[in-house]
Amino acid sequence: MECIAHDNYKRLVVESSDLGTLLINLGRFQVRALRTALTERIEGGETEAIQFFGGPSMEDSWINGNVDVGILPAGQISGLVKNILSVKEVIREMVG
Repeated sequence: MECIAHDNYKRLVVESSDLGTLLINLGRFQVRALRTALTERIEGGETEAIQFFGGPSMEDSWINGNVDVGILPAGQISGLVKNILSVKEVIREMVG
């Protein structure tokens, strides 16, 4: 089974730098996400985060590729990701 995330989301991970993520406060917890225009506005206090994490905005950004409408979780290590690989390729690299 392959990752269902849209290629636009995957491309943003590959294009991110070592400073390409930030922590977003969602009230009871935080999520590390890719830096986008949306997450920059959230970080600056211009808009509330919770409305962009879950439901329609999540599906539209993660699945449909409209990356400007939802929070895109990604680890701090995103800046080290240089290629989009299939699950088969990742496993082959791990055991190869």
